[in-house]
Amino acid sequence: MKIPDYKKVVYRYNGATDYYETITAPPAFNKLPYDCKIEETQAKQKIQSSLVIRSRIKNGKYIFFTGIREISSSYWYYGDHAEWINGKKKQNLILFNLTGDNQILTAYYFRGITKVKGAINQFVIDLRTHLQNQPE
Repeated sequence: MKIPDYKKVVYRYNGATDYYETITAPPAFNKLPYDCKIEETQAKQKIQSSLVIRSRIKNGKYIFFTGIREISSSYWYYGDHAEWINGKKKQNLILFNLTGDNQILTAYYFRGITKVKGAINQFVIDLRTHLQNQPE
């Protein structure tokens, strides 16, 4: 399977603030926050997930907020991000990968992708294969 274009943002956990902070991101990419936090949700039924990734609050609102769902690949999760373009709501797929020690969080943002052919688990397997074949 050909992997669609994506943006990759890498975060490192800061134990002093309890937030993940950006260590690498594409220039001018601002769909994901500079820092974010993973926590249990208080609205499991509403967002169909027990975990969320959220930004800090600015002007009384979260700049970024998504429920994340665990998949069969260890330490991989998926969520989505909505944006409004010309008055229409567009959903974007985000895959999240945590290291085993929870110190590094990597986000793969797929703009315009809402569903993947086949299952999300196979998509992650294909992405992992793609990443292994990429030069450092």
